[in-house]
Amino acid sequence: MFGSIPPLTSLDECLSDPMHPIGMRMRAAYFLRHIHSTSPENQENVVRILEKGLLDPHHGSLLRHEFAYVMGQMKDDRVRIEIEKMEQYAKLLIVSSPQCSFFSILNLELFGAGEGPFERR
Repeated sequence: MFGSIPPLTSLDECLSDPMHPIGMRMRAAYFLRHIHSTSPENQENVVRILEKGLLDPHHGSLLRHEFAYVMGQMKDDRVRIEIEKMEQYAKLLIVSSPQCSFFSILNLELFGAGEGPFERR
């Protein structure tokens, strides 16, 4: 569906429908980030669209985590303000698994803080 950068309305429609494939919705989020960086007149709309997706529980926690990640990459004060307003939803954005915890503990015990093969860079 997306070869070149789609219009903002198409990206909004894509993120408004959680029945679209997850890959398509993720690409839409990254296209929105690109539009935010290249089209100042659309920045407020991009923030609004991603915020709407972030609050929609039908997208699932992994995709909403990606929306928050994309929003954070935009380094826009409007995003910071919106995310601070959503602190009550923060627990919905956390993606965790026993494997991640295991590797974090293993890394810390074997290599110390800030070192080792499982350290996030």
